Amino acid sequence: MKAALKTAEGRFTIEEVEEPAMPAADWVKARVRMAGICGTDLRHREKPDQHLRCCIVGHELAVEVVEVGPEVTRVRLVD
Repeated sequence: MKAALKTAEGRFTIEEVEEPAMPAADWVKARVRMAGICGTDLRHREKPDQHLRCCIVGHELAVEVVEVGPEVTRVRLVD
């Protein structure tokens, strides 16, 4: 999958990354369909920040649920 990764210099690169595994039975996996930019994202733009290097950032998302863990009770896949 593709992701925007922050560089040590504070810029972003679009790179192919490994798809994450479900970390626990009470989680869901979602595919990002659209992402927005907020003030937090702008504060990190072009700012060197070593602890965010190679991190996938962003949290303003529109998603499609693609997998549901066996212990999830309030979210389901839509046919």
